[in-house]
Amino acid sequence: MKLNVAVLLSVVKEDKMTKAVEWVKSRVSEPSTWAAVGASVVGLGVLTNIFTLVLIGVVLGALGFVLKEKGVL
Repeated sequence: MKLNVAVLLSVVKEDKMTKAVEWVKSRVSEPSTWAAVGASVVGLGVLTNIFTLVLIGVVLGALGFVLKEKGVL
């Protein structure tokens, strides 16, 4: 029985992609992620002098404050 290298590599890639998607999903539910993204967007807004980015960052930071750990609201 021959092993098809292309099929084997595609299975490995799919497994890594699945793990990456699961990691992103788990991080999105974390309040600290929202707070960090919010702080980064505020900083970017201040550096570029774009008030809309600052407001978006404040909203994201507030979302991180409101969300509870391991669950939404």
